[in-house]
Amino acid sequence: MKPLRVHAGIALACSLVHDAYHVHRGAPVDLLWLCNVAVPLIAFGCLRSRRAVAVGLTWLGFGTPLWLLSLVTGANVIPTSPLVHVVAPLVALDALRRLGWPARTWPRAIAGSFALLVATRLLGIPDGNVNLMFGIQRGFDATFHASYALFLGAVVATSVVWAIAFDVVMTRALGNRLRSAACTTTHAPVKTSEVPRR
Repeated sequence: MKPLRVHAGIALACSLVHDAYHVHRGAPVDLLWLCNVAVPLIAFGCLRSRRAVAVGLTWLGFGTPLWLLSLVTGANVIPTSPLVHVVAPLVALDALRRLGWPARTWPRAIAGSFALLVATRLLGIPDGNVNLMFGIQRGFDATFHASYALFLGAVVATSVVWAIAFDVVMTRALGNRLRSAACTTTHAPVKTSEVPRR
């Protein structure tokens, strides 16, 4: 694939600024949030692997509504969050518009997110509730009757359904771009020089 250096640079800048803010405010564990990990993954993917870009966008597509919900329910507003939840998805979308969507991205997205959840549980702290691995999201206690197991099961099931559905939609929308380009190049009309008549 052709590296998209500008896209990679923008995504990396978004990640560095946002991560630096978390470290500065004394919350480095927040770097483990799924969306925060997705952005450097997108930056890497713009240079080396369109699959990585697709996985990162899948994670952002699931995590961004949860981020918006947390704001509605009273979470602190982090000024650099739009870099992750607005700028980075737009960068990823434009990159995949150029690179094409790799089919069957959903198994990688799910496997990667589950690995991150395990790492969060091992490395995180309950106070931060990073990736919702330590408690019910604020505002949902009544809905899930204060059962964390029920809440976590619903989040995991929803993430799986989202990854599969998003993969299907994006495959139909962007999956054939590279193939179409290749066919156009392969079957392009070849100009032949006219043979002079005798």
